[in-house]
Amino acid sequence: MSLVLGADVPMCLFALEDQQPLFVKGIGDDITPVKEACSLAMVLVNHGQYIATETIFKTLEKCNYSRLQIDTSAFKTVFSLVEFLQETRNDLFVSALKVAPQLAEVLYTLDKSGALFSRMSGSGATCFGIFKDRKAAQKAAFLIKSVYPDWFVRPIMTLGTR
Repeated sequence: MSLVLGADVPMCLFALEDQQPLFVKGIGDDITPVKEACSLAMVLVNHGQYIATETIFKTLEKCNYSRLQIDTSAFKTVFSLVEFLQETRNDLFVSALKVAPQLAEVLYTLDKSGALFSRMSGSGATCFGIFKDRKAAQKAAFLIKSVYPDWFVRPIMTLGTR
């Protein structure tokens, strides 16, 4: 039932009950609890243009994508997680970029503000940057917001097990 409401709903319900980091794939239905994971200092950025998930999936090119192999030992440190994530992709990004070219500017801005890694979340329009620590994320958020006052910009810390 929760998946009918949206791809994020099962993950959110799972997280509320278990209060632990999760790795989610597919349409939000393939959820893997992560036993050991570091907290992450991140900045969330949304440029304000609505992106309809349905539109992204309609323009998605059909390909045979290889299944992602999860190595949860990579989640123990920020740097090992970033290394792992650099070998992954968001299959929806190319379609989303056609609808909202500003996504490229958001990711560029996160990278230039010191993100170790940046990516679009899900089908957009929110993007995230992972930073080495809370101070770096807060500084980046302040700088981004000062240049783009109309964007949604929030520094956050994720739940970790350490």
